[in-house]
Amino acid sequence: MRRHFLAALLVLPLAVPTSSFQISAQNCPLPPAIGTVSQDLNIFSEHQEIDLGDAMADSLARRIRIIDDDTLNSYLRSIGDRLVQHLPPTQLRFRFYLIEIPQVNAFSIAGGRVYVSRKMVALSKGDDELAGVIAHELGHIVTHQTAIQITRQLRQVLGVTRVGDRADVFDKFHLLLENEARKPARTSENQEEQYVADQVALYAMARSGYAPHAYVDLWDRFQQTHGKSGSWISNLFGTTKPSERRLGEMLKNVSALPAGCADIPPAARTSEFATWQAQVINYGGSGSKESLPGLIFKQSLTRPLRPDITNLRFSPDGKFVLAQDEGGIHVLTREPFAVLFYIPALDGHRAVFSPDSRSIIFHNRSLRVESWSVADQRQTSAHEVTVLHPCLQTELSPDGSVLACLNSEFELLLIDVASNSVLAGRKSFIQPTAFGFCIIATSMVTGSDLGLIGMRFSPDAHYFVAGTTGAYFAWDLSAHHEFSLPGSVKDVLKSSFAFLAADRIIGIEVASPAKSPILHFPSGERLAQVRLANGLALDRATHGNYLFVGPLKDQPMGLLDLTNGTLPIKFKRTAADIYDGTFVTERVTGELGLNALGKSDDVATVKLPQGRLGPLQAAAVSADFNWIAISNRTRGGIWDLTHNIRTMELRGFHGGWFAPDSSAYIDVPKFMETERQIAWLDPISGNEASGYKIGDTDTRQYGPYLLVTKARGRSSKGQMTFEPQYLCLQRLLQSVLSVPNSSSNDKDVELRDVRDGRLVWSHYFPHELPSFSISNTRVLLKWSVSQNAARDELIKYPDLKNGADKSDYLIEEIDPKNDSVVGKLVIKTNKGSFAVTHVFAQDDWVIASATGNQVVIYSMSSGQKKGHFFGAYPSASRSGFLAVESGSSQISVYDLATSQLKQQYSFPDAISFKTFSPDGNRIFIMTANQTAYVIDLTAREPSTDQIRPLGQFLQAF
Repeated sequence: MRRHFLAALLVLPLAVPTSSFQISAQNCPLPPAIGTVSQDLNIFSEHQEIDLGDAMADSLARRIRIIDDDTLNSYLRSIGDRLVQHLPPTQLRFRFYLIEIPQVNAFSIAGGRVYVSRKMVALSKGDDELAGVIAHELGHIVTHQTAIQITRQLRQVLGVTRVGDRADVFDKFHLLLENEARKPARTSENQEEQYVADQVALYAMARSGYAPHAYVDLWDRFQQTHGKSGSWISNLFGTTKPSERRLGEMLKNVSALPAGCADIPPAARTSEFATWQAQVINYGGSGSKESLPGLIFKQSLTRPLRPDITNLRFSPDGKFVLAQDEGGIHVLTREPFAVLFYIPALDGHRAVFSPDSRSIIFHNRSLRVESWSVADQRQTSAHEVTVLHPCLQTELSPDGSVLACLNSEFELLLIDVASNSVLAGRKSFIQPTAFGFCIIATSMVTGSDLGLIGMRFSPDAHYFVAGTTGAYFAWDLSAHHEFSLPGSVKDVLKSSFAFLAADRIIGIEVASPAKSPILHFPSGERLAQVRLANGLALDRATHGNYLFVGPLKDQPMGLLDLTNGTLPIKFKRTAADIYDGTFVTERVTGELGLNALGKSDDVATVKLPQGRLGPLQAAAVSADFNWIAISNRTRGGIWDLTHNIRTMELRGFHGGWFAPDSSAYIDVPKFMETERQIAWLDPISGNEASGYKIGDTDTRQYGPYLLVTKARGRSSKGQMTFEPQYLCLQRLLQSVLSVPNSSSNDKDVELRDVRDGRLVWSHYFPHELPSFSISNTRVLLKWSVSQNAARDELIKYPDLKNGADKSDYLIEEIDPKNDSVVGKLVIKTNKGSFAVTHVFAQDDWVIASATGNQVVIYSMSSGQKKGHFFGAYPSASRSGFLAVESGSSQISVYDLATSQLKQQYSFPDAISFKTFSPDGNRIFIMTANQTAYVIDLTAREPSTDQIRPLGQFLQAF
C-alpha cells in the first residue's frame, strides 16, 4: 500500500478560485516524467484503470468519510479541473473529493480519484498551496503509478499478465487482496515515485498559473525541514532525512523550469479561498444524501432512546450545566433547571466550560477544537489542529487556546490552537514498555482514551503539568516558559493527580497512598493529607472541597469529602459533578437530577431531548417489522412501529428476540437482589414475567437461543496470575479478531431455548473454545488452525488437513439434534493475508467478515470460494440477497448467486442495525438518529405513494 501524501509521514455559493496567469501556459513545458508506458509495465488500458479505481474506491469506502456537500466540493474540483486542463489529454476520469480523516493528508487511486482531507485544507494558506497538493496526486495518476504497481504484483503473486472486462478487473483485485501476505516487500521505490509526482506537480502548477514555490513552502512548513535539503556529504553518509532529500529534489525541479515559470509569485490569499476554507473547517454534516429506491416505510421514533451521558459539569459560576453524550452536548440553565441548547459533537472528548463560564470548549479525536458561546448559543470558533505525527493522548486547556499532545514519537507538545504553532516540546518524554505499546494498539483499535501519562491544565488555564514515573514537565501559559517543580509535586505526578483549584493539586503517594498529600501549587507546600489507594483515578469537582475517585469496590465512582475524608455518596455511573452542596447525576430513565448532598428529595429534574444513538448493546425486530426493542448500556425500550408508540421503558439489556406472537424475550442484567435472567414481555399489555435464570454463568443470547459456557472440573481461581502484557494482548486479540481467551479450555457449552431454558444441544470442549455463530437453527464453530483444538479436529478430515496452514481457519457446522458435524471447510488466508473476524451461514453459503473491509462467500458443500465483496457487517436473506455496509451510512445489496450488485442505498445518518424479513424481500434499517426504514428490495425506484408518513493502494502526497 502506498504511503499517505503528507503522511508519507503521515451555505453560500462560492466563487471559482481565480488568479492571473503571469505567463502563457504554452511557454511552460510539460512534465518530463509524463510519457508512454509499455504494456510490460502496465497491463491496464485507461478504461480498465478506471475499473481498477472503482474497485479500490469500494475497498476504501468504510475507511474514509467523503464530505457529501456539492458547494464545498465544487471549489476543490475547480482547482483540480484547472490543473487537468494543462496536462496531456487522457481518457482517465478525474474526480476530486473532500474527506474526513484525522490526518493532514491527500491521496489518489488508479483511474483519476483524488481525496483531500479537511485538515489539508486547513493547513493550506491559499489556492497555490492547495493546487500543489492536488497536482502531486494528479502526478501519481497520470504517470500510472498505481496501475504499474498492481501490474507487477498481479504478475509476481498470481501469475496474471492480462485483465479483461470490468468484472475480471474486480475479480483480479480481490484475488490480490486475498494474497496480501505474498506480495514482495517494497524498498525505496515509493520514494522515487514521490519524486516523480512532485515533478509533475511543479510543472503542472506552472502551466496552470499557480506558483510552484508555494508547494515547496507547504512541504517545508509541515515537515518542519526548515529549508534543509541535504548536502553531498549528508547524502554520501546517508544522514539526510527523507523529508529533507525530497525537499532538495523539489528545489532541483523548480530550478529546471524556465525563468518565467519558476518564479510565478503566489496569489494573495483571496476572500473566496478564506470563505471556502472557513466553511470546510466549520462543516459539521454527517451521513449521505438520502437515496432509497423501494422505500415503503420511514418513521422517527417518538420518545426515543436516550444515549448514555458520559460527562456532566457545572460552569465555574454555578449558573449552567453541560451534559455530554455520544453525539453531542446539552447545555442547561441551573435555575430554572432547563435545556438551553444543543451542540453536535460526534466523537467529542470531554467538554468543559471556559474559566469565565461564557463558553463551552471541546475537541475531538481528529483534533478539531470548537468554542461555543453560551449566551449566543452558537459556535464562535473552530480550528483544525494539524500535527506531523499523530497524537496518542491529548488534553485541551479550559480556555481552548492550547492543546497538549503526546505523539506517536512519544514527544510531548504544547500547541497553540489558533496559530497551530508549537509553544513548547519535550522529545522522548517517555520510553514505553511492551505493555505500553499494547495499550497504544488496543486504544487505536477500540477507540478508547489512552492514558500513558498524566496531563492536566489548571482550572484557570494558567499552568500545564504532565508527569509519570521518571518524567515531568510544567509550563506557565501566561508567562510562556517552562518552570521546575519541587520534589513534593513530582512525587504525586507518578500516578493519578488532579488540580483541586488553580493553586492546589492532589495526587496519590505511590509508596504510601493512605498519606497522599494536597499541595500548594506550584510551591509544593503540604496543606493536608488524604487517605487514597493506588489504582484510583482522580477528578476535580467544579466547586467545593470534594474529589471524585474511582473505581471503587462496589461502584464505578464515589465522591470524597476532603474535609472529613468520608465518601458521602457513590455513583452508579462515572458522569457526575458537584457545586458546593448540590450535585447533578443522570437517572436510569435518562433524566438529569439536581440533588442536595445528604438529602433524598430531588431539587429539580429535567428530561433531555432526543440524542443520537451510540453503539447498541442489543437490538431485535419482530418478523412483521411492527415491533422493535433496542438497548444501550443503561437503558432500553420497546416501540410499536405501526402506531409509533413507545410501549415499554426498560433497563439496559444484553440481548433480545421477538417470538411469533410478538412477545419479547430479553436478557436483563442483575439488579439489586434480582439475579440476571430472561424476562418475558408482552409489549401490547406491558405485562412481564421472569424466565430462565442465568445468574453468574457465562451466557450470551443469540435470538431464540442462549449459549451457556461452564467450566468443568477444577477452578483456576487463585492458582495463577497474568502479567499486564498478557491481559492487554488478550483484549487486543478479542477486540480485533474475536479470538477467544486462550485459557478457555475444559469447558461445557450448552445451547438452550430462550423461552423456557430447554436444552437444545451440549458439547464438551477439552481444548480451546471456538468462536460461535448461531442464526436460526444453524450453529457454526470457528477455530484458527494454529489452535490445538483445530488440529485435533483436522485429524478427522485428511482432505482438509493436507492443505491447511496455521494461518487458516477451520469452520464446522453442527447439527444440534445429534451433536454431529454436518458441514466443514477451511478458509485459506494465503499466509495470513487477511483475518476472519466473524462467520455465519445462510443455506449453503458461509459468509465471512474479514479484515480490510472485506466480505468473502464460500460454499459449505464444496468448500470453494464463491464471491468477494467490499463492506462490513454483512447480512444474508433466504431469497438470496446479501447486504453489506459499504459506508457508515450506505448499504449495498448483492445477488448471492451471481455476486452482482442489485442496488445501493444511502441514509442521512449512520446505520445502527439492519435485518431481513423472513421472506428475504424486505430489509429493516435503524439509523443513529433513531429513524426506522423498511425497503422493498424487489423494487427499482421509490414509490412515494407507498411511503408511510414520517412519524489499500493509495498514492499519497
